Amino acid sequence: GRGLVLDLTGPDPIAIGNQRARPAIQDMTNFPDILDLYSPARISKHVEDYPDELLHGTARTPWPELQGMVGIFFTSRSGSTALARLAERHFTVERVGETLNAPTLQRVVGRRSLDSMQAALKWNIRTGSPAGWYLFKSGGAGLLNAARIGFLDQYGAAIRPIFLLRQDLVGQALSIFLARNSGQFHSTRPGDRAVTDADFDRRRIETHMAAICNGNARLERIIGHFSWPPRLLLYESYRDGNHAAPLAALAATGLPARASPRAEDARAVVRNTHPLTARFRERFMEGLSPRASEMIARHAELIAAWQARGA
Repeated sequence: GRGLVLDLTGPDPIAIGNQRARPAIQDMTNFPDILDLYSPARISKHVEDYPDELLHGTARTPWPELQGMVGIFFTSRSGSTALARLAERHFTVERVGETLNAPTLQRVVGRRSLDSMQAALKWNIRTGSPAGWYLFKSGGAGLLNAARIGFLDQYGAAIRPIFLLRQDLVGQALSIFLARNSGQFHSTRPGDRAVTDADFDRRRIETHMAAICNGNARLERIIGHFSWPPRLLLYESYRDGNHAAPLAALAATGLPARASPRAEDARAVVRNTHPLTARFRERFMEGLSPRASEMIARHAELIAAWQARGA
């Protein structure tokens, strides 16, 4: 097998859809929700193509001992970076990011002269948890890599999940579309290309919508395997600068708060609305296809179901 061993016998196993937290999962091959996240080609890219020595190394140092762990599960352009920076300001955690992803870990391997992705992740955890609590954010690719290098073996039963969703599916898809066309993904980094009206592409925007819906569905299934009850957090609850909801969600997981909020630094991000967003939305909604309408309705149902559960 591929070495995924989770003891999910903690408090209050939860049901999401027709998925239920299982009492124990002995091997990654018996964890279909992880394997179903991507096609076999994508699984190969994220899991199989790395040699064992890069994944695990030879100097198997112990995993850091922690008091708690929180995971933010999200799809692209749903406000996760702003949430990570907010968490660093108000809670005793550091270096919050997509620290499970293979490319991120390979960069740490090179910069810190480490021998493996596992060693890099252990370094991330040690430096990111000064008070014994670790906070990470992840999509499906990060979870695949985490399963492969032993992170879920060690911490799977302790992860307290936050499911981050953006209510405005069209807005999220437009944000992806404009970011990829302009090259500007955050306010802290300038773009490298000016987007014009001629760049509007309905089919590509719909493709992004489908990727968001599929990604959220996959994450929902994965979250159902963790023992700790998940918490829903909507991007719109803090989009305009009111931080009450995200701070309450983070505090409810048990994260230790700072004595006083830390001042913002150069890594802080602000809401970045492209000047063509409103125009592209208008054009997209004017000729809304049945496929897009169905995705919008399905996304609204997903959020309504979570809100009805009181997560």
